[in-house]
Amino acid sequence: MKENLSAMPKVCVLLSTYNGEKYLSEQIESILKQENVYVILCVRDDGSTDSTIEILEKYQKEYPDQIHIEMSKNIGWQKSYFELMKNAKEADYYAFSDQDDVWMPAKLIRAVEFLKREENPVCLYAGNVWVTDEKLAVSRSFSPLGVNMLDRPIEQIMTQSGLAGGLTFVFTPKALELIKKLYPGGVCGHDSWAFRTCLYLGKVVYDDKPMVYYRQHGKNAIGSSRGIKWWIANKKKAIFSKKYPQQSEVAKKFLMTFPNELRKNTRAYNLLCVIIQYPDTLLGKIKLIRYPQVKRMNRKENLMLRIKILLGKF
Repeated sequence: MKENLSAMPKVCVLLSTYNGEKYLSEQIESILKQENVYVILCVRDDGSTDSTIEILEKYQKEYPDQIHIEMSKNIGWQKSYFELMKNAKEADYYAFSDQDDVWMPAKLIRAVEFLKREENPVCLYAGNVWVTDEKLAVSRSFSPLGVNMLDRPIEQIMTQSGLAGGLTFVFTPKALELIKKLYPGGVCGHDSWAFRTCLYLGKVVYDDKPMVYYRQHGKNAIGSSRGIKWWIANKKKAIFSKKYPQQSEVAKKFLMTFPNELRKNTRAYNLLCVIIQYPDTLLGKIKLIRYPQVKRMNRKENLMLRIKILLGKF
């Protein structure tokens, strides 16, 4: 048995929890039942006040070699995932997990097989998901089936939101090393930073086959489909919130951290230079709006992108 385990790819799953008692057990069970991989589950509880900690302790007692728990004060999910990345256990691959979804048994090994085919050591797997209700009844796939969402110009990917969810991400140790070097913790979501790091400095591979049940309920930190009122409120927050990260700051962070590496990716480098300068002048904003392939996937999102650029809120 031990020989079989040692031959399996070791995947360190990073999970931040906060008052997740309702669905947490179901997600942990689906993680522990992953096929043909050896899972190490690293959990950081972000100051839960419900029975989340008791649930985690129960599983840790049952799987002491596989489950590692850090219980700490509330710092928010963005910084919490950064702490998880900083303290991650040694593994062959790393993965992000939310606390309220359910994984199919072959979720991790399918991602590992994708990554094994790639030569670039800085590589990230991103996948499609089944969008469900609270009881896991499937309503649709998040992205179209049979479509590679990354099969488009890099400029469009760089300015697109929602191409892939962090709950599907599996990535290499070298990718984790660069993400930790770059990610400031709390400025933006861990998944967005991980995606951009690998897109600019390595390789992102996409799987259109859903391997995760993405549960939608009233307490999601980020939701997929909550109607037009939620969409309007979310876009209003994105435009007017002072805490919303500016892409010019994001671009500057990348260029300052990896100036030489980014020059190898000419198209990404050129667009990042334009993004850095766009907020300063009207000419800069117009230049970004008219930049080739800077657009979203539908008219509604395209209009919002242009409004944000003109207001200096992109």
